[in-house]
Amino acid sequence: MSIDRNSTQVFINLFRSGLISNPDFDEFYQKTRDLQEDNEIADAIEGWLQVESRSQILKAYKKRMKEIIASYPIDSNQTLGGWKSESSTKSYQPSPTSRELLDNAMPRPYPTTNPSSQPQTNKQ
Repeated sequence: MSIDRNSTQVFINLFRSGLISNPDFDEFYQKTRDLQEDNEIADAIEGWLQVESRSQILKAYKKRMKEIIASYPIDSNQTLGGWKSESSTKSYQPSPTSRELLDNAMPRPYPTTNPSSQPQTNKQ
């Protein structure tokens, strides 16, 4: 997964953990819904986090990003790219884009149960 998609995934994880409220996530989502490129969305996330009132979220975001980067150290003895490298995503299974990650994380309204729409059972 690219660093830009990692950025989006960290942002979503912070939302799911409750650190980012539903209204804040919705606000971000609405402002970025036309962005398609991973790097554009990552830049929007970093810009959104710069607001002073979001300093705790920014701190958690930076901490998690450092953990992700540290978990993938580059070994100078290994080949980057080429035929010897392996991806965690199989060729027939494309990685989701940042846009897809955000779209899937967006809370959907729960269907309301309307008693009048329930099927009536015939009592005899």
